[in-house]
Amino acid sequence: MLTQAKLKTIKPLAKIARHHDQHGLYLQVMPNGSKYWRLKYHIRNGDKRVEKTLALGVYPEVSLKAARENQIIARQQIRQGIDPSLAKRKERLTREHARTNQVLTLARKWFDAKLPQWSQSHRQRQERLLFVDLKPLHQLPLTELNPALIMAPLNIMIDRGAIESARRALGALHQVLDYGCSLGLLDHNVATPIKSALPKSTPQHYGAPTTPQDYHAVIEVIWKGAGDSIVDIALKLCPLMLVRPGELRQMRWEQIGQDDIWRIPHPEMKRRRDHWVALSQQAKILIQQARLHNSNREYVFASPIKPKQAISSNAILQRMRRLGIPKDMGTPHGFRASGRTLLDEELTFRKDWIEHQLAHKVREPDGRAYNRTEFLRDRKKMMQKWSDYSLQYVAPNLAANSSVVKIGRARS
Repeated sequence: MLTQAKLKTIKPLAKIARHHDQHGLYLQVMPNGSKYWRLKYHIRNGDKRVEKTLALGVYPEVSLKAARENQIIARQQIRQGIDPSLAKRKERLTREHARTNQVLTLARKWFDAKLPQWSQSHRQRQERLLFVDLKPLHQLPLTELNPALIMAPLNIMIDRGAIESARRALGALHQVLDYGCSLGLLDHNVATPIKSALPKSTPQHYGAPTTPQDYHAVIEVIWKGAGDSIVDIALKLCPLMLVRPGELRQMRWEQIGQDDIWRIPHPEMKRRRDHWVALSQQAKILIQQARLHNSNREYVFASPIKPKQAISSNAILQRMRRLGIPKDMGTPHGFRASGRTLLDEELTFRKDWIEHQLAHKVREPDGRAYNRTEFLRDRKKMMQKWSDYSLQYVAPNLAANSSVVKIGRARS
């Protein structure tokens, strides 16, 4: 029979050794020093009585007292005709099944399956919705999920005024549960009835200066107030490019060719199509200024704090606010509306050229969809005129020596 004092004196031998306690319980000591509690028992299997061994844990994590208590439980199971080894295996499988069928596990599977289709900015939004905002649901078994439980984290978001985020979180969860239905893990989607219970969000309108006076006033504030930090350079470039802020933030050096074209791959675009952006002379100079900060980094606008990442999604907007530009007068995204209006009404460019430049869905008369190279030569001229127009009062000579600027790689 084992005692605490005796256990402390047991040393490993060259071969596996067994130190017996009582009622089939023993400590198995391995040559490497590992010590395991084991229980030898007999159980009837049909007409035969079979000898089996049950693992009861590792010593000293499982004490002598705990091992004896586990042995008593196993003996009770045997008297009831239950094989403790099979019962333990069933319990483990039940735990694994519960863990596999938790909300978090399914969300991860769906997220990983969708990842190749998403832009980086969309991935970051979905990641926050599923793995931060909906974290209270993570450990719940899928079969226990119900509308009331789902509403709990959504109500927290609604109470802080993030109604649209709550609706997006529900949309993401709805897709996750649809995925679970397709895998046979769920009979139906319990998130379906909730959509009508959420308050409607107010449509988001991006502040945009769309008159010549307002537009040039905002540009003047930017150029007078912004310096030469990486965020300031991104802010100066934003009105000239007419791309979405997330696309600008994630510009990579490898995407810029010596032909003055920025080639954005489809995973980073909202509509999942490659998009080619013609760079004006002024845009090239600003990008060259960014090289002074980030020439050896992946992103043109790499974060000074986290160099392997692009600047944050709110960096440009926050800089505008610090410069005193009010919300209704300008946002990074709002410059797209500025360009769309002023290129049409003031500079009288063709609307289809403008829509192509904005990467909007454009159908030709014959039904053809958007082509990334469509009107590229014309769009180059248009974007140069747009930069000239934008900076005519604040930096009219910026492009004077731009012909010597080379920012991209030669393309094979």
